[in-house]
Amino acid sequence: FFFLLNEYYQAEHTILQFSNHGGGPRSVISTNRALCTDDSSSTNNNLAMLYSKDVSDALEAAGYGTNKLDSKKLDMLIFDVCFGASLEDAYQYRNYADYMLASANEVPGYGLDYTKILDNIREDNAKDIGIGIVDDFKDFYEKYPEEWNTNKYGDLAKYYNKTTQTLSLIDLSKIEAVAEKINTLASAISQTQIIVTRENGDEILLKDFLQVYISNK
Repeated sequence: FFFLLNEYYQAEHTILQFSNHGGGPRSVISTNRALCTDDSSSTNNNLAMLYSKDVSDALEAAGYGTNKLDSKKLDMLIFDVCFGASLEDAYQYRNYADYMLASANEVPGYGLDYTKILDNIREDNAKDIGIGIVDDFKDFYEKYPEEWNTNKYGDLAKYYNKTTQTLSLIDLSKIEAVAEKINTLASAISQTQIIVTRENGDEILLKDFLQVYISNK
């Protein structure tokens, strides 16, 4: 639908937005790096998912990406999903958009305020639009009534603290440099003999400690 609109109604600036359940880089909902459920393909025994790679593949097929002769990028990708602001996902979309707006944590049930989003689209550029959406998100959930959590989640309300909601505006042009630094750090950790002392007094190499920690998540 998005690409059909773009074919008939050409625009100088484009924002592509998703709203559903997100799993992030870890298996939080049912599988890794899924950002929407595909209700049209799901069955009783199989929950079909839209993966982050499906999105980048579709954008590539539609002519987006820096590898194209007539390369073009979206101004912004907006993910109104939980756990969408991972480095892994930002790296996946680095060639297809200038900015990415997403949350590193859970997004409350109400998600983003789309009236506010439309108001912010009146700004001149994607960065200002994104900053406005982040400010509105912060303002909304700081003022949001506590009883909503209690009414909706009951005893689970304690896990939905309004002060823990996050929303990030990510400049995707900087992700390559971030990934390089992380690779340098990972290489340094794997090649050095740093010893970590556990709570029980056992000693273990830092690289092994991190591997065990990640595997248990």
